[in-house]
Amino acid sequence: MSDIIFKQLTMLSDPMRIRILRVLSTDSCTVGELVVIFECPQSTVSRHLKMLSSQGWLTRRAVGASSWYAFNVADLPAPQRQLWSIVSSEFQEDYSRDLSRLHSTIAMRHTDSAEFFQRIGQKWSELRADLFGDAFLLQAIGQLMPPGLIVADLGCGTGDALAALAPSVKSVIGVDRSAEMLNLCRNKMSHLENVDFRKGSIESLPIESEEIDAAFCLLVLHHIDDLDRAFSEISRVLKEGGRLILVDMLPHGRAEFQRKMGHRQLGFSKEHIGDLARASGLSMRSWYSLNRPDGALGPTLFLSVLHKEIDEYVKSTLSTSTLEPQ
Repeated sequence: MSDIIFKQLTMLSDPMRIRILRVLSTDSCTVGELVVIFECPQSTVSRHLKMLSSQGWLTRRAVGASSWYAFNVADLPAPQRQLWSIVSSEFQEDYSRDLSRLHSTIAMRHTDSAEFFQRIGQKWSELRADLFGDAFLLQAIGQLMPPGLIVADLGCGTGDALAALAPSVKSVIGVDRSAEMLNLCRNKMSHLENVDFRKGSIESLPIESEEIDAAFCLLVLHHIDDLDRAFSEISRVLKEGGRLILVDMLPHGRAEFQRKMGHRQLGFSKEHIGDLARASGLSMRSWYSLNRPDGALGPTLFLSVLHKEIDEYVKSTLSTSTLEPQ
């Protein structure tokens, strides 16, 4: 009897086998589907399935050329059910990720695309993200940018915007005041040759005057005390006609963001951003309040595009000049 107990304990000593059992207790799957769900080699999945089947944890049925595996807790002997109840309760976090990929895999079984999208509806974005991530969207949109641009991400953090922009432009400058963040970026983007990392703050940018064509400032402005200085610096480093793409929070009253997260500003109104822009030689070209995603915990965001005005003399020269035939 003790040998049997030790065998079952050994069987549940591997986290991957527990994850397999949890997924198969929700729905039966093929080996190929489990490979997708767990993102591991087929040989690894097959080895664990063989071990679990040999000890009576799984049932297997053949459908055509495929083998489907299932786990029914109710079919287990009482000692195994009790053991499973204890062990499985400790793996909730891993299981939530696996379950999300399981739902995506189940959805892909349906070959009728019209029926598939009718049934999935608004959940398609979530399923698509499970299957493919969402980085491709930014990278695709980035291809609309002129390829000769020099772009800066001010407060680049872990570098998501840098990675999306780099394939589309001449060069990208990532600025952050945190050396740790910059090191993460360097490691993450070591394969990109046109990304330059510079340590500094937005109030004192490590960028030459009129060096860049465009700047991104994404969810960074609310961390800044001296907004006038920050806008003046951004205007300085932008070429004439350059753009600032700004995303941040609309005004809100959540003071806990200041106490717990170090925010210096409780959001921005359109008028406030417009005043800061005009004082630094920038003009607001667009302003949008962004849709708040379901389940979002933070305040509503806005997107604004600001332009650096072209010098009046240059503007008048361009508008009055003509090309004379030779």
